[in-house]
Amino acid sequence: MTPSFKIPFRKEILLGYRHIRKGIYREKVHIPKNKPYIFMRGNGKGRTIIVWSKSSSDNVASAIFRHETHDFIAFGISFKGLLILRKINQ
Repeated sequence: MTPSFKIPFRKEILLGYRHIRKGIYREKVHIPKNKPYIFMRGNGKGRTIIVWSKSSSDNVASAIFRHETHDFIAFGISFKGLLILRKINQ
């Protein structure tokens, strides 16, 4: 789910609405500050899931979801970070 919003003009306000269908989306999401007034709606907690499993020493780089904009709402979406443990052979 790489956000590529088509944002129409309505009453001189930018407004973006995205319905995200049920499923598991394995990716990072970033909404830049030049995309205000976004409403993302999923099909419900546990039904629309955004998952990311890569970590970094920088918290911003390892974030599942990041938005820099104002007036943002996400509803009916679960965000999950997965910790993958790997056995180190010695």
